[in-house]
Amino acid sequence: MRVSLSVCGEVGFLALAIGLGRTAPVRIEDGRGARVRVQSGLVWLTQQGCIDDMILKAGASYLIERGGLTLVSNFGNQPAVITIEPPTWVK
Repeated sequence: MRVSLSVCGEVGFLALAIGLGRTAPVRIEDGRGARVRVQSGLVWLTQQGCIDDMILKAGASYLIERGGLTLVSNFGNQPAVITIEPPTWVK
């Protein structure tokens, strides 16, 4: 799994918290099995090859079901914070 942020490039398999403003989305590549948790705010999540996009609010989480590209971006007027947890089989 690779996570690409417009500000700091690629990150490895660490669980990390990311603040989302009105900037470019967080790109998660080959994230199958990783979990995205919304700590605050409202986010939009879409996966390559999946026609159903998700809107997640604070307290919600989503298990990435597919390989390929997943995009997560702020969907509200306020900043959002998410955490990305690596797949359990990586821990």
